[in-house]
Parts: sequence; C-alpha cells; structure tokens
Amino acid sequence: MIVLGVGSFVADGERSAYPPSVAPIAVFTRLEAAPGRRDELRAAFESLHDAVAAEPGTVVFAMHEATEEPDVVLFYEVYDDDRALAVHRDSAAVRDVVARLGGLLARPPEVTYARSARAKGLPFA
Repeated sequence: MIVLGVGSFVADGERSAYPPSVAPIAVFTRLEAAPGRRDELRAAFESLHDAVAAEPGTVVFAMHEATEEPDVVLFYEVYDDDRALAVHRDSAAVRDVVARLGGLLARPPEVTYARSARAKGLPFA
C-alpha cells in the first residue's frame, strides 16, 4: 500500500479514499435453489470446499442447510482481511462454481459483508 496524501491510498494498483482493512471480514450468503435442485446446488460447491483448504487467509468456510426452508443453502465465511477475501473471490475455484450456478438458483444470491463486533469461538475474538 502506498499513501498518496491525506485520505488517498493505492493498493495493488487500485486508488481508494480508504486504506484496505487488515481486520477479519465475514461473509454471509443465502442461496435459494430452484425447486428440486438443492442437491445439485450443494454438489456444485464440492470442488470449492477442497480449494479453500489451501487458502491461507480463509479462516472459516462453512455451508449450511436451512432447517425450515428446504431449498435454501447458507454460507458463513471468515477471511483474515480484505486481501484474503479478494484472493478467494479471484480464485479459479470460485470462477468455476459461479459458472455452474446458472439454472440452479431460484433468485440472485443475497450477500452481506460484516466485521466482528463481539464473538466467542473465533480465532480473532
């Protein structure tokens, strides 16, 4: 990162008014499978689960099935910082999954990014 003056930063060639965060970042994602396609949706993520094991900045990558909505798959992810999240998002494994989602989703994904305010059981809490 290069500081260009008050409130002006460059990181990886990108100019921003804010410095990149070095705090852990969580991602909550809700995917609703097209009717009858939940198992296919889950299967589309198998190779990604294997790939994230090799990402040093990925702290948590967990897939859940909603207990009261049979077609909903939820993800909880934690990354060391913004850079680790960017490495994950730019990976071949993520591109591969995104390419396979066509027709598997009933609606666009719902994604929320968050920083921990309080926590128990996380390595940075």
